[in-house]
Amino acid sequence: MALIILESTKCSLCNKKLKADDEIISWSAFLMPDHKFGKFSNSGMHKSCFENWKHKDEFQYLNSYKPYLDFNDSHIKTMIEKHGMPDWLKEVQAFRKTHPEFKP
Repeated sequence: MALIILESTKCSLCNKKLKADDEIISWSAFLMPDHKFGKFSNSGMHKSCFENWKHKDEFQYLNSYKPYLDFNDSHIKTMIEKHGMPDWLKEVQAFRKTHPEFKP
């Protein structure tokens, strides 16, 4: 998840400071920095900014299937073998299976 420091961190959409009384959404780092939405990954934003963002649906879709997560990666496999598959990873796997257009 993004590290948000109230009164210091800026909304990645409007560039205004995030304040204690704001409704804030934060995102984990799920895109590479060079992706067209990379600057919004691992960031915080005002909920109202996000709700009105024209790329909201595409961004949420990308977040749902975590395009850079490789289930065949040796580290991922080792962690699953040692600790089991966490719920969030099961959700990603299920999402990918139910969306045939997904191409990792």
